[in-house]
Amino acid sequence: MRNELLLLAFGALFMACEGPAPSTTTTTPQHAGMHEEEDEGREHVSGKEDPEVAVYMGRVHVYAQKLWASGEAGNLELAKFYQHEIEEVFEDLEAANVVDDGVDISAQMRIYGLPAVEALEEHFEKNGLTGFVEAYDGLLNNCNACHMASGYPIVKIIAPTEAPQGQDFSPQVP
Repeated sequence: MRNELLLLAFGALFMACEGPAPSTTTTTPQHAGMHEEEDEGREHVSGKEDPEVAVYMGRVHVYAQKLWASGEAGNLELAKFYQHEIEEVFEDLEAANVVDDGVDISAQMRIYGLPAVEALEEHFEKNGLTGFVEAYDGLLNNCNACHMASGYPIVKIIAPTEAPQGQDFSPQVP
């Protein structure tokens, strides 16, 4: 009986920590026809119609760390995967017409975010992982230039010094 009560209490605590279930509604950003086919059926990362920029940037930060770890491990396919995930988040922000504290975040994605992540994609296609560190630094430089232009110079992104824990970034061996 005592074990069942402990299990029940632990389960309730776990559910309380998880928070509410994620939204299953799909929002379609208001935009001038850009990415319409891609946006159909996609939900904002935050699950809200008016996205919180910090939620998006947190996701990009995790993806960028995993992108770095993939490149350092020599895993081109995984690096391409995380580059694409970053691009999707930037596209969502660009398409959502987000203005946060008077800053047109969507315009900043067009100026800084999308060109940088597309340049990285082009680098992978032409060079693979040769010159990865420099290409990755180019992405980070654009991120930091965007933060400066947006009035957030306190947010300075740097390359990781170690891989995130809990994932194997090494290439798959057939």
